[in-house]
Amino acid sequence: MNQKFKAVLDLICEIYLIPVNLMLRVLTTSAQQMNFRAELLKHLYNKDVYGVVSFYPKSTDSFQVRATDQGFDDVAIILQGPVTIQDHFTLNTVKMYKQFYKNVNVIVSTWADAPEEEVAALHAAGATVILNEYPAENYEGNLNMQLTSSLAGVRKAKELGLSYACKTRTDQRYYNPCALSLLLGRHEPGKITLLSWDNSYAKYPFWLSDFFSFGEVDRLKELYSCRFDTADDVKRRKEIRQSQAYQEFLDFTKRAELDCRIKVPSKYDYIPVEFSCAEIKIAYEYFCRKEDRSKYNDLQDAYEDFLYKHIIMADVNSLGFYWFKRRNKAFVPGYFHQCGKLDMARHMAIREERREA
Repeated sequence: MNQKFKAVLDLICEIYLIPVNLMLRVLTTSAQQMNFRAELLKHLYNKDVYGVVSFYPKSTDSFQVRATDQGFDDVAIILQGPVTIQDHFTLNTVKMYKQFYKNVNVIVSTWADAPEEEVAALHAAGATVILNEYPAENYEGNLNMQLTSSLAGVRKAKELGLSYACKTRTDQRYYNPCALSLLLGRHEPGKITLLSWDNSYAKYPFWLSDFFSFGEVDRLKELYSCRFDTADDVKRRKEIRQSQAYQEFLDFTKRAELDCRIKVPSKYDYIPVEFSCAEIKIAYEYFCRKEDRSKYNDLQDAYEDFLYKHIIMADVNSLGFYWFKRRNKAFVPGYFHQCGKLDMARHMAIREERREA
């Protein structure tokens, strides 16, 4: 998005929120505020819906939780990306995980220019901190930065002799204190768990959310050993994005997401591979290291087999997902808006279909 346009849009949102914030000051109880927010969301999107509003504590100061006495000595939680300073969000996330999970290893893989006082506080909270140099080149989507910090974190987990790693972001948090128990309980050897978020698709081959991954350390090392973006990649993405074929492909995928009987023509198979945004590139290159692309009828067939053989999906709600970056912006409104996306249930349906085939 054009930065000037984004700045204007953000300003409009801030102006719009002035009366909303004033109203929230008038409402004295949290119940009244929750009802007001829910009604507001209903009017913003569609009056014929139910509204759901959730609140999350900013830090562990207001609550103490240890839901399980299970030990996590063999697990690393990797927080990758720039340290989120506001509200000491990254620092409080580290403290929260250390409280939730007995003996868990928390690794913060960030950048060399991170504020020294925040780095010191992260160390004091029990985190292992890696200060990475920025990649020489970086482009839209920040793939090169993500690969640099993610791989550094996974390599540290390997160096520490750990068996499992959970790669997350420094500006995201998973509030369910049983999340790691859930991930370990659902884990299948050799498979990687990814996140069922709004940018995981069932009918857009290999577009899987890159926010989160869980699995054996060696598998995650393979996942993030991906080719860096180049200027040629960016140029090709722009060419595809501006083409008529891309618009036709998007139209097919949107309709196919909501109706499994619609098949995206294989003549568009080159688009996801050559468009190759961060999410697709990470997943598709991992697939190519695991399977022979030529044995499949089309890209959708290859994708569904990949989901069947190599991937487990975790539901955002079951993990208690929260994204600090989007704290003042509405998430996708409601389940039925997302019913065409690759959530845990749809992934299970695909796996059953492949098993029966």
